[in-house]
Amino acid sequence: MSVLTEAALRLELRAEDLDALDTFRVEAGTIVTPSAKAFLSDHKIDLVVGNKKVLSNPRGDKPQEAKTTQAPAPAPGEAEGNLPAFTPPGRYESASGGYYDEKPEHMTAIRGPKLVNKDHPIIRFRGRIDSLEARILEVQLALQKIGMKKAIADLEEVLAYIRDILRCEVLNKDLEDRILLGMDSGEIRAHSHTPKKYYGLNHFAAGLEHGEAVILFNSLRALVREAELAAYDAFKDEYGVPSRPDLLKGLNRLSSLFYVMMFKTLAKEYE
Repeated sequence: MSVLTEAALRLELRAEDLDALDTFRVEAGTIVTPSAKAFLSDHKIDLVVGNKKVLSNPRGDKPQEAKTTQAPAPAPGEAEGNLPAFTPPGRYESASGGYYDEKPEHMTAIRGPKLVNKDHPIIRFRGRIDSLEARILEVQLALQKIGMKKAIADLEEVLAYIRDILRCEVLNKDLEDRILLGMDSGEIRAHSHTPKKYYGLNHFAAGLEHGEAVILFNSLRALVREAELAAYDAFKDEYGVPSRPDLLKGLNRLSSLFYVMMFKTLAKEYE
């Protein structure tokens, strides 16, 4: 069983004319991540898994030979980010009102041409998000070695959400609520707060006896908690009131989601 991620899909179709492509086929049993499905939907391309049409193309009036793939793994560095490419300005602005023709090494752009020191709280927050993304990729590699394909697909969906958190912060846009792993915010909270009801298991602290996958998900849960604290530090005002409650809510639900994934592992839902 293989997994088709958005990164792998973009790599496979990088030389194709997407406007002319009507159908994309993968082998039966292939897990197609939500972000890959969204990419196909955005380009009005049918998705056929084996002999079953999973996505219906509203354009569907152009007969076209279907593209067939075996869901190749994404090549390193091929995934496209959600952020626009940075174009260096003619000159940079400092937070104190001054200007620079060249960016000093101890400073970095926070938005557009505006520079701040690299220890600025928002830059620290972005660094935490980078660390979290990097760790998720490491966890996906580890899960690939032990054959947990469904968990890899779930993490691909989570990774897309984390990248959206960073995009919304950098572009100063609101982070919209969304369904994650088939659950809304209330359902994620319910699953993480009452695991006995949903998984037949009590709350627990991760230990060696729970196995590699549980420990990996627990490490992600800890990292997202650190990112949440960094977000609060970056966006609180002098009275401690956060200016970006949407980001804090998004990160908080992610820590609960990783806890849920620990329970899903113990309940053998990833087998």
